[in-house]
Amino acid sequence: MRTLLNTVGFIIILVFLITFAAENGQPAILTYYGMNFSCAMYLLVVIPFFVGVACGNILDVVKRFQLKKEIKRLRNVLVKLDQVQYK
Repeated sequence: MRTLLNTVGFIIILVFLITFAAENGQPAILTYYGMNFSCAMYLLVVIPFFVGVACGNILDVVKRFQLKKEIKRLRNVLVKLDQVQYK
């Protein structure tokens, strides 16, 4: 159920971003340390969104590897405790 809610939420946000991009195609000028950059205004919202999604997924993968390592360690402890108990 949680996966369904996440998918629906992501689709709603994606539709919002697409409609936002369609309505805000005019150029925007950014100044950063004296350098000027010109880009479409919708990119100021869309790019950080997808960078955030990518960073979140990377952090999720790292956390999953840590949890798998912890599960393996705890299973080994459980096997050792079972061996001690039955001796």
